[in-house]
Amino acid sequence: YSSAASDVYKRQVDVLVEFDQNAKVGLIKLTGIEFELSELIGRKVDLNTAGCISKYFRDKVLLEAEDLYVAA
Repeated sequence: YSSAASDVYKRQVDVLVEFDQNAKVGLIKLTGIEFELSELIGRKVDLNTAGCISKYFRDKVLLEAEDLYVAA
């Protein structure tokens, strides 16, 4: 979702993530994923889950979201 998709911001990429319900992903793991993705693409990455997105624009984000990677 986001800034990169709409070309509003050129320095940050917002990524909507959804983990398997059995996955154990805490703040430290999430931060590590953000750091690794930032290093890979050369831009700041901000990971969010649907529950972390403001209720004021969550529906719009979810409607416009595109799957870029789906684990089997």
